[in-house]
Amino acid sequence: MKQQDKIMKAVLNTVDAIKDTVERNVFAAVQAGNIKIDKEALPMLMQFIRQSVDEGYQLSYKSVSKSVGLIFDEDVKDKATKKT
Repeated sequence: MKQQDKIMKAVLNTVDAIKDTVERNVFAAVQAGNIKIDKEALPMLMQFIRQSVDEGYQLSYKSVSKSVGLIFDEDVKDKATKKT
């Protein structure tokens, strides 16, 4: 696996961790009574949050991937310049 692919996988893992953390915290807040949400509506709310985070990831994927690629391209150019 290329370094760039490893970074993009780490980004996806971060997004998954964000979704899991938000879900856990919202459930805990509802259970504790800190957020007043009908418990029957909670699964739909969590699905909405997960889909929104996924959508944000998809919207930013090309930009992040391109930026990571540019960083690696610059690194390759720097190494080539140092060899000459």
